[in-house]
Amino acid sequence: MNLSDYIIKPIISEKSFSEAKNSNKYTFLVRRDASKTDVKNAIEKLFNVKVLSVYTSIVKGRKTRFTRRGKQDIDQTYKKARVKLLKDQKIDIFEEKTDDKGKVSRGTRSTLRSDSGQAGSGREGKEQL
Repeated sequence: MNLSDYIIKPIISEKSFSEAKNSNKYTFLVRRDASKTDVKNAIEKLFNVKVLSVYTSIVKGRKTRFTRRGKQDIDQTYKKARVKLLKDQKIDIFEEKTDDKGKVSRGTRSTLRSDSGQAGSGREGKEQL
């Protein structure tokens, strides 16, 4: 398995941006079978940075959904990894950028390319209510 296959996409949220800015920690969605060593090697290879430590956690998702056909079991559990880098190193995805009008735009919403052909969380086409 390729090292870049372990990292699915960066988690873009207010908390992840504040951790990246203040404590130099970056958050990624990773495969559930990825170990801390796999995540560390993949981040170092993809972004050319030195990783000090990796914190992983499994986030439990909703398990059941009730429909007309009955109860459906859905597993939306995922694993995330917070990576701490050396003090002077940064990852560009999490950096805030200002345009010529002074507006602040955060990192890109694009996901890391995977060889499986699946990109994103599947919510790109849905409208917000």
